[in-house]
Amino acid sequence: MRHIHKIFHETSASGFNKIYEERFNYHSNVRFGMHIKPMDQSTFL
Repeated sequence: MRHIHKIFHETSASGFNKIYEERFNYHSNVRFGMHIKPMDQSTFL
């Protein structure tokens, strides 16, 4: 499987969005409900 960051740089926006949605909604994905705080923010979410 190709890494998503490589696909992002090699395809159009619509092509990337299609592949991203397919991977995001794949039946074996496990979602943990976690949120990542950007490094440049001083407050918590």
